[in-house]
Amino acid sequence: MYFSALLDLYRLRKQQWLETEKLEEIQREKLVAIINHAYQNVKYYRRLFDSAGIRPEDIKTVDDLSKIPVTTKTDIQQLRPNDIIAKHIDLAKCINIRTSGSTGIPLDILLTRREKEFFDMVWARSWMENGLGFTGKKVYIWSVPNYNPRKYWFQHLGIMRREYICFYDESIDPLEALEKANPNIIDGVPSILKLLALEVKKRGSTNMQPKAVFSTSEVLEQDTRELISSAFKAKVFDYYGSEEFGCIAWECSHREGYHLNIDSVVVEFIWNGVKVTPGERGEIICTGLHSYIMPFIRYKIGDIGISSDKKCPCGRGLPLMKNLEGRAEDFIKLHSGKIVAPLVFSTIMRDIRGIKQYMIVQEKLDKLLVHIVPAKDFDSTITNRIQHEIGNILEYKVNVEVQTISELPRDPSGKLRAVISKMPINI
Repeated sequence: MYFSALLDLYRLRKQQWLETEKLEEIQREKLVAIINHAYQNVKYYRRLFDSAGIRPEDIKTVDDLSKIPVTTKTDIQQLRPNDIIAKHIDLAKCINIRTSGSTGIPLDILLTRREKEFFDMVWARSWMENGLGFTGKKVYIWSVPNYNPRKYWFQHLGIMRREYICFYDESIDPLEALEKANPNIIDGVPSILKLLALEVKKRGSTNMQPKAVFSTSEVLEQDTRELISSAFKAKVFDYYGSEEFGCIAWECSHREGYHLNIDSVVVEFIWNGVKVTPGERGEIICTGLHSYIMPFIRYKIGDIGISSDKKCPCGRGLPLMKNLEGRAEDFIKLHSGKIVAPLVFSTIMRDIRGIKQYMIVQEKLDKLLVHIVPAKDFDSTITNRIQHEIGNILEYKVNVEVQTISELPRDPSGKLRAVISKMPINI
């Protein structure tokens, strides 16, 4: 079984250099197979297809997916296990993974060991393309104490080693622990990597010389990327993935966008129920091509991104997503129906000195609460500037209140959301 995982990695690394058209044909064949399997073996999808008046043979291409209704996390949570799990499965032999619940809605996902290994190899492909060697060490800067997942047999032999350091473990100095580990690759969420980078700047230097820093799970703002890169003197690569689908997209060294792993997942960009044109914003809808125990077909993952038809100069056939804008819950909505992306606020806040961290919460359509963790050079004029700059963007139709606090609250997974809206947008 372990040999199969390494063979998957070999094939995936070779496969990425195929022409896009060939990769799309591989994707299409996998899509037809998973659709047929889901209809024949999963009660929920048989009911869903029948209610929509479609048969598996109606889905021959990615474009045909639009015939299938979208499924949400709430839809799956309301099902009994035998409605969403394929029949004739020994659940005792499955791996249970729980999503982070960053939206307050965690979900239990079941995978076979073989499926989990394939997901891991898709991640490994993107890591190795950005500097993680077979004998390299990757250290995760984590928010959860005593986290120590199962190791593969080859990691015990010194191949693709990994360690975990909890940033909030009060018994250690996380920067000293990181220097002691001396990793080739540092991995973490942007908000924690930013705090670590600020500590490096405060102390003046670090003895580490990592090849790269990997960022994931939060939107990576440009000023945060530059700070992390400057502190660790290494390139920063951003990744996009989920527990449901594994690694969905990743940056290569050209950083012209995010390569979509279309050989393991189908990614659609939808707005108002219609596929968007390249360069437009769309909600991300995913279909997993390797989850046979618990399929995810046209699943609303809750994120919004910008599609692209640009070709990456690296030569890989994996197409690009231009940008990831954040979760649907992170967009600010106005009375007029206009929505404002969270990255707009990062552009405003990064130009205002005296702010260590911030969180913007939309309480009502006409009220915005801005939480500020002040830096040493914070003064009273900054509050007025924040209100003016944000008010200008929102056309002064929203009351902007600023509060200073000592520490920002994180969600249960340890992620930090810079913008949160309690006003849902309809897509």
